[in-house]
Amino acid sequence: MSSLMEVAPSAFRLNAEHPFPGLRPFNEPDADWFFGRSAEINQLLKLLRRTRFIAVVGPSGCGKSSLIRAGLLPSIHDSYLDAQWSVALFRPGEAPLDNLAEAISKVLGGDAGKTRKQLDTGSMGLIEAIKERRLDSDRNVFLLVDQFEELFEFARRHGDRSQEEAKAFLKLLLTSAASDDVPFYLVITMRMEWLAECATYEGVAEAINQGIYLVPQMSRRQFQQTILAPVEMAGGSISTTLLDRMLNDLDGRSDQLPVLQHALMRLWITRDPGQPLDIPHYELVGTFSHSLSDHAEEVYKALAPEQQKIAETLFRSITQVYNNRKIRRPRLFKELAAIPGVDREQLQTVISAFAQQERSFLFISEGELGDLSVIDISHEALMRQWQRLSDWVDDEADLQGRVARLRQDAAEWAKAGGEDSALYRGYRLERAWALWAQTQGASSTWSIEWRQEWNTTLEFLRASRAAERRSLFWRRWVWVLPVLAAIVVWQFVAFQRAKQAGKQAEAYGQQAAKERDVAQAALQQLQRERQGQIQVLSKIQQDLRGSVAGPEVLGSIEKSITAQRIYMQYVGDDGLTLAKQVGVLLRNGGYAVPGYEKVAPNLSPSKSQVRFFHAEDKAGAGNIAGIVQGAVTGTVTAVQTADPNNVVPVGQFEVWLAQGTAAAQH
Repeated sequence: MSSLMEVAPSAFRLNAEHPFPGLRPFNEPDADWFFGRSAEINQLLKLLRRTRFIAVVGPSGCGKSSLIRAGLLPSIHDSYLDAQWSVALFRPGEAPLDNLAEAISKVLGGDAGKTRKQLDTGSMGLIEAIKERRLDSDRNVFLLVDQFEELFEFARRHGDRSQEEAKAFLKLLLTSAASDDVPFYLVITMRMEWLAECATYEGVAEAINQGIYLVPQMSRRQFQQTILAPVEMAGGSISTTLLDRMLNDLDGRSDQLPVLQHALMRLWITRDPGQPLDIPHYELVGTFSHSLSDHAEEVYKALAPEQQKIAETLFRSITQVYNNRKIRRPRLFKELAAIPGVDREQLQTVISAFAQQERSFLFISEGELGDLSVIDISHEALMRQWQRLSDWVDDEADLQGRVARLRQDAAEWAKAGGEDSALYRGYRLERAWALWAQTQGASSTWSIEWRQEWNTTLEFLRASRAAERRSLFWRRWVWVLPVLAAIVVWQFVAFQRAKQAGKQAEAYGQQAAKERDVAQAALQQLQRERQGQIQVLSKIQQDLRGSVAGPEVLGSIEKSITAQRIYMQYVGDDGLTLAKQVGVLLRNGGYAVPGYEKVAPNLSPSKSQVRFFHAEDKAGAGNIAGIVQGAVTGTVTAVQTADPNNVVPVGQFEVWLAQGTAAAQH
């Protein structure tokens, strides 16, 4: 993976035409335009005389990176400690040891692959690599690990292997900073909320306690200098009214520095040359409250519709929610270009649109944009200030959470041997199928991995659907039992009456021999009919009791039930009205319509259909299609559907009303 290092191109260096960096941090070439932190720079220089390890800690948006890059680094390069300095800077990213090896090799020379192998030799590996490449005896080595918390995020995301790499990375750094063998100085920048994580790694908390520097909040006077000095240095001016308004608006605001720098950049671009910056300019760019969001929205809306879709894919892929915080998730360009539906050239256009100098919403690692370029959010403030991006990040986090729960439930079902009790039913199953369809077209890079491990989950969903259909069938045909019971009662009463008639015939004796013969014949016939019906009923009852053994149980019911029945299937809440209208037409045509079922959109055909399950029902399905055709728009087709469980009786149909098929007059 490409190292997360930045060497700002000359076109991106601050100058009189562009005196404000926007969202990106100040870099060393911008030192002349960096104001308001002289006291903090002096404190860091004093601390660096006392210790070789400094942890610069503060909340997001307090200017940690700019303080080191544009404040401390230019000062040490000016022969600080009477030495020359080799400075390497990088971010841990998704490959801490690889990025460390590349950063060291870049400034000291040598092959990054060889350096990487030296790092694997043990805790002294970094010292040996520096010794081998440090040709100048009076040259000090300064290493800046920016956004150090990425190491902890990496360790949490990737399990045991990443934990071991994180520990090895920390041992290399701490051993080198504590060694007298080489003049090695280590500075890290880290968000304050990650301090507690340091205590879980051996030696880290102790080292931080010796060299921690908590970045203080800027005073009103410092903010004033941050605003005024670059404006005056660039040959401009600002009204006192606007200056006071801006200082008041900054008070207590979150993300003060990134919001301030971005708004100042916008003010400078939209100013009237020769005129002082004033309130109308400030309000034109949206003030501190909306400047960042309005500008990002402006860039987004200027894209073509297909580019807007790619922009959403891009930002969803390089952001995430972790421990209830919206954080960055840097990605290689080749990973983003591999997402289904993303055109490589269009992706380049979108990235360029958001990464231009006068916008700086995206960070691109050094060099030309290519497969190994790292694409990242320039500052996390963008996720908090741009409402559209904030919503995308929340939606993506919710989608990932739902997918994780579905995958877990599917895994537990498989582990339990496919227990029916673990399957989904009803609304929960419908939502799961909708989620499945959504993930198959998902635009985030995580969805690629998700689709590679879909077998168990898809099997789980199909088993849930089959179980629900079996359950639905029994709920539909539960009326069979009371009907059969009524037949038994009726036959029993008929038999008793016939028996009584026989007794009366016998009492008449010789009075009416012919009547007796007729009565006896009637009695025998009734007995035969009753016996045959009892045998049929007994067979059906035995099959019902054995229904748990398999779907073939319903064979006898299929032969015993001949009424033509039609089940209505519809999509959407408004589809029920149309289904009921069609049901009335079918009842008027002599069919039974026992039930209505709402189905998920992904299960509905694109055209309305009459589904039949046996070849002998084809003509009947055609007749039904003709009746339905009068109520809906579009073509209604008769389609034979497989019945894998062989449980649907002859004469049973399903009418599926596709979405948007309501006729204008219905």
